[in-house]
Amino acid sequence: MTRWPRVMDAQDIDQSFATADFPWLSPVYDQIFQVALPIPSIKVPKRTHTSPATGLPMDYYEVDIKPLEVQVYPNLGKTRLVGYDGQNPGPTFMMTKGREAVVRFINHADRANSVHLHGSYTRAPFDGWADDTTESGQYKDYYYPNGQSARTLWYHDHAIDHTAGQAGFYILHDPDELKIPGLPQGDFDVPLALAAKRYNPDGSLWDPEANNEETSVFGDVFHVRSYQLYFEPDKTPGTRSAMTVVGSDAGLTAKPVQTTQLDIQQQDHEMMAAFNVTVLADLGYNDTTRFLDPMEPRYRAVDYPASDFTSHTGVFSDSTIDQKLDFFANLDAYAHEADADAALVSYWKTHVAGAPNTLSRSTKSSTTATSSKSSITSTVKTTKSSSSTSTKSTASSSAV
Repeated sequence: MTRWPRVMDAQDIDQSFATADFPWLSPVYDQIFQVALPIPSIKVPKRTHTSPATGLPMDYYEVDIKPLEVQVYPNLGKTRLVGYDGQNPGPTFMMTKGREAVVRFINHADRANSVHLHGSYTRAPFDGWADDTTESGQYKDYYYPNGQSARTLWYHDHAIDHTAGQAGFYILHDPDELKIPGLPQGDFDVPLALAAKRYNPDGSLWDPEANNEETSVFGDVFHVRSYQLYFEPDKTPGTRSAMTVVGSDAGLTAKPVQTTQLDIQQQDHEMMAAFNVTVLADLGYNDTTRFLDPMEPRYRAVDYPASDFTSHTGVFSDSTIDQKLDFFANLDAYAHEADADAALVSYWKTHVAGAPNTLSRSTKSSTTATSSKSSITSTVKTTKSSSSTSTKSTASSSAV
């Protein structure tokens, strides 16, 4: 049975979080749970094409990056954000393991953009390198294999030197996960992204650049879908309610793990320790002519006539899109994923005591035990994360 936390009264929240030692930097938010939770739309492919390499379907999507206005404070003015398809968060991708996808991100915002699919096994040209930017008036195609086990990934802006807060969910399903009884599905599987932001007295988003902030941003307004979230675990102060962790962005755990504390923090992907030029060949990644340089012109963002986008002609015509999908399929970019996985596991067996049997099961192995403080820790750290959700397999850890 899921045990729902009690919601604190708005007055209690203000007294708890706005003290003399820690005053509000943003306007005090006193509309807790007064606004309906916005649920992102499900992204639908614009085209499905048969891969000439595998004979399997591959889907083509278009995402329009553009500004939007959001009413965060009901009693103040709106704030300007930038979102995928003009949404915040962006639309949710519901993907199936083994069904490849190409996502075209079109930049109609006023700043450069680079999209990173966090936690995905993705070749360098499609990984959202910080300098691999798409300028305003350009588009870039990202080729995703969707070959991993079920997990909740998320996509976000990765452009160098600035951020506008773009983010969205990319949920990957597989047959094994769908057969597990008791996991939420469909309308009952709701991803929730946590974020902290800071606002000006008029309700607009606080701009670190305009305020000469170069180190970090302290956000005192905690968001779920741009609205604040507070929980009180139990009626008895100081009592912790147990939660059940069932997965992370590295996949489902081997079994449910109960804990009263869940640490969510940035972690580096352990693959990066091994994937450098000196050991690529030893890891079954001995292709040094393709995919090594994400800045190759054939993979970069390109300019296009605005009329092509609005009229679905030229580079946005069905025939041209099919040609581009054939180009990606014939790259054979992800055919050796399992070989690289096995080689990486072999590498770690000689470098890390007690390394997991397979990379895909690293999280399953590491979350079967908890520390003395009931914190979830991993023997092999699998991904970094700055967002979390309460869905079954999330960008850091999943709890139900």
